[in-house]
Amino acid sequence: MKKIKINIAGAVVHFESLIKELRILQLTNKNIQFTVYEGPNKCQWNGGRINRDIELTDEIVEKYNKSGISISLAFTNPEIDLTDEIGNELLQKLKYYGDLYNIKNKIVLVNEDLRKHLRHNYNFELIYSITGHQSDVKITDNLINYYKE
Repeated sequence: MKKIKINIAGAVVHFESLIKELRILQLTNKNIQFTVYEGPNKCQWNGGRINRDIELTDEIVEKYNKSGISISLAFTNPEIDLTDEIGNELLQKLKYYGDLYNIKNKIVLVNEDLRKHLRHNYNFELIYSITGHQSDVKITDNLINYYKE
């Protein structure tokens, strides 16, 4: 049976309730795979979510990943400085715990330089947000292949 993938917002804001409830749901529904997502740590790469003063800690990442729950970061700001300390620290946290618990954490993005950086240096699942483009973009086979890449 194919796994049902469910994405839930509020990985940090609703951590206490999500970690408890999702563990219970996983025990009773083996075919569901949960991903929680957020735009934490006032990271300049965040986009699509309110950039609040909330912190994704090692403890939070470890508990989710140890429980089989992946984390996705909404790095959908089109302007990305690849030397940003906070962004790179967040990537290292997700990589470390994901590798430790054999979880594939995810990054949602629109910036091409970030995509290349992630493909070259990490093993995250990348989710390309098409909302980062102009509304008059024509969907072609080449564009679809680009998104698949």
